[in-house]
Amino acid sequence: MKRVVLSLVSFIVATFSALGSHIVGGEFELIYQSGNTYRLNLIIYYDEINGNPGARYAPQPVAWIYRKSDNMPMRTVNLPLTSEDDVLYSIPECTNDNIVRTDRQVWSALIELEPSQFSDPGGYYISWQRCCRNYNIDNIISEDPTIGGEGAGQTFYLEFPAVVQNGEQFINSSPQLFPPLSDYGCVNRFYYADFTGTDPDGDSLVYSIVTPLNTPDATPHPQPPSTAPYNLVRWKGGFSESNIIGGSPDIAISDDGLLTVTPQVSGLFVFGVKCDEYRDGVKIGEVRRDFQMVVIDCPPAGNQPDLEVTLEDGSSYSEGDVLRFATDDTKCVTFDVEDSEGGRVNLNLNPIGYDEENFTIQIIDTSPTGDRLTAEVCFTDCPPTRDLPFQVDFIGLDNTCPQPLQDTVRLTVAITPPPNELPVISHKEDIQSSYSTTSYRKVTVQEEAGGVKVTEIVGLDANNDSIDFLFEPIGFELGPFGFSIIEKENREGRNETWLEWNYDCEQTNFDEANEFRFEITAEDRDDCLYEDPILFILDLEVILPPNTEPVIFSEFSAQNQDYLILNYKLLETVDMDIFGIDLDNDQIAITGQGINFDFTSFGIDFEEVRGSGADMVTNNFLWDIPCSINLAEQDTFRAQFFVEDFDKCQITNTDTLTVDFVLEPTASSDPLLTYRSVNSLQIQNEGVELLIGDQLEISVEGRDFEGDSLELFLLDAPELSGLEFEPAFGVRNVSSDFIWSPDCSVFTDSDFSEEFIFSFVLLDKNCYLPKSDTISLMVTIEDIPQRDEFAITNVITPKTSPDQNDYFGYYTIENPSEDDRLIYLPIDNCAGRFEEVIIHNRWGQTVFSSTDRDFKWFANNVSAGIYYYTILYSNSKYQGPLTVLF
Repeated sequence: MKRVVLSLVSFIVATFSALGSHIVGGEFELIYQSGNTYRLNLIIYYDEINGNPGARYAPQPVAWIYRKSDNMPMRTVNLPLTSEDDVLYSIPECTNDNIVRTDRQVWSALIELEPSQFSDPGGYYISWQRCCRNYNIDNIISEDPTIGGEGAGQTFYLEFPAVVQNGEQFINSSPQLFPPLSDYGCVNRFYYADFTGTDPDGDSLVYSIVTPLNTPDATPHPQPPSTAPYNLVRWKGGFSESNIIGGSPDIAISDDGLLTVTPQVSGLFVFGVKCDEYRDGVKIGEVRRDFQMVVIDCPPAGNQPDLEVTLEDGSSYSEGDVLRFATDDTKCVTFDVEDSEGGRVNLNLNPIGYDEENFTIQIIDTSPTGDRLTAEVCFTDCPPTRDLPFQVDFIGLDNTCPQPLQDTVRLTVAITPPPNELPVISHKEDIQSSYSTTSYRKVTVQEEAGGVKVTEIVGLDANNDSIDFLFEPIGFELGPFGFSIIEKENREGRNETWLEWNYDCEQTNFDEANEFRFEITAEDRDDCLYEDPILFILDLEVILPPNTEPVIFSEFSAQNQDYLILNYKLLETVDMDIFGIDLDNDQIAITGQGINFDFTSFGIDFEEVRGSGADMVTNNFLWDIPCSINLAEQDTFRAQFFVEDFDKCQITNTDTLTVDFVLEPTASSDPLLTYRSVNSLQIQNEGVELLIGDQLEISVEGRDFEGDSLELFLLDAPELSGLEFEPAFGVRNVSSDFIWSPDCSVFTDSDFSEEFIFSFVLLDKNCYLPKSDTISLMVTIEDIPQRDEFAITNVITPKTSPDQNDYFGYYTIENPSEDDRLIYLPIDNCAGRFEEVIIHNRWGQTVFSSTDRDFKWFANNVSAGIYYYTILYSNSKYQGPLTVLF
């Protein structure tokens, strides 16, 4: 027996003793349970030799699920530890805990993937990250970050599809990879490992070698983990994805998961395996496993075992020959394995491209020392593929550590299967007619009340094999169209099945289709269960009663017109009758809907109206177009009006009238604002002049040519005494009087002249584009002018000249002449006003005074003589002598 002398490799083991974190590798699994429930497993392979014991269980993993299309986080999953086991060697006797010792941890939880949340067509991915890998790995940069090195972490990654596709639940479990072995590799010795996984759904799995995924930094346990795409670990000089360990040949993996390599140097190496999952030729998922491999200088292995395959006639099989068996032959060969060096031997069979159901193996002899054995392999009567040779590898194994040496003979076998006659399909159009065996038949029926059609399908098999029928409706389901399948008889050699069809259109709705195709296959259960379906195509058609389609039109369109453009302005009313007719006099219904707007939102109440099609059903469309529509955003509103008839067969016959309402703003020209004087004051050049005491009266008038509502007002009017103006409101025409009697309070300085500008504004209330007009009036106000001189009498003759000069005072005779004995006082104005008159004698004594402008002094109680008067104004005074004569 070839034994490994462990003492010779103890010095090699010491080179791997430096601690890293603990991760050898691992992967995710997502396994469907029931309903929307899945089990999420995180499998971690822990390096019990190089790993850091303090990081073995901490922290508890938290997986994050992301949406692939935008990296949106969907949920987190806390994963408790559920199991922990040792990873075994392929030969238990070769176990050496000083070289490789790996622990397999499973962290697991049940999760719910709700269809409402996980239906994105782009799918989802699960991620968990951990830093750092072992620091003594030879092919990637993985250094201790605590002392400034470049750490290398691991991203555990799995992709899975949406749980709902095409409106139906999409059930899928991820691949479950074969647990790796604890075997180590030997320099210059062939190494192999079976990574082949299983898929619970029968999906195709394709394997490839990839560069392992890294983490973004040296954070021990990033939370949340970073999102895809992920960084890759960095290869050391001389290593790459195509030269992972420097092997000859280097690490490779077949599409079906067999990993092989012949190492050339010793060391600790990391690699990644990606498993892509396909269904119907479309990739639906992906899982990655990282793993590390130990390679050492092993003692010489000796020779491989010898393998010989002996045929029934005693001759030896030569690889490349085709071993042929007839139907009645005994299909067995003898398999001899012997180790010339006396080591224990074993055997294995590896079928190429098929499973192990096609042969049996029985060990019929072993030597006492176990270094030789003989086995008999017998093949079944049914080859994996009818009429084609198949291959099987006969493998002889010894017990060389760490992996057995082997000798392989590939046997090519051709077996003639038992004869079998394929079944035939016969049919009858109905129970009373004769049989036919054509592969295609079309059956046509005329729709009628209570109509039922039975087509009898009979399968016959000359070998008396059982027959299975498959009725495949093409593009429709059975129940909604009145079909049912009735198995009348199913025994060996005969299967009689009826296709029953209820084609009464009052019970079966043929609105979607009236022609139907069935692909009917018959499969016999022959000895080898080969799939040889016989196809029969059956077309069925129901001829429906004639029906004239209804017609819809409007009062603005012809009966054959299906499109109409109508132009309206905002605030106008659409009042349009929609008509429907049906020449078959079926009941019809007129309905409508907005295509790019909602009837209800725009105040349109267009309810369904039904009636007899011959009576021309009418439905009124009434729309008061609001002014609030923003025509810059949308100026065309499309509505569709439908008429549907209700014929016997409930077939949807609809005619459609499409109407585009093109909206325009209401007309809006500038309103006109004018004013005019209604008294003697004249307006010239938008201005008017007046004196204190005058009254200004102006009529301000506005007009709108579209008849819009109007508002007239005075803009920023000052608060002035005696000013009157009321805002006015109206439609089409509006007016208001501007009245002002200014007083002296308008003057603000000593020049007693002021100018005021009054601005009048007219607004139209156009709903879409309101406009305005403004007109201004300048009002100039002057003080009443005063004369500096005035005529005065200086002689009065009381009691001597009746009614002439009998007093001293203010007279009001108009147009006085110079000879008139009158006194004219300056008029009062804002600049100066009469205040007082004082008369005194020549000794200065006051004999008369008055503050009344209309004073009168009759010289009573005084003697004749000369007196003196003083007339005081607020801004001046007048003095002179006055002679009194009696």
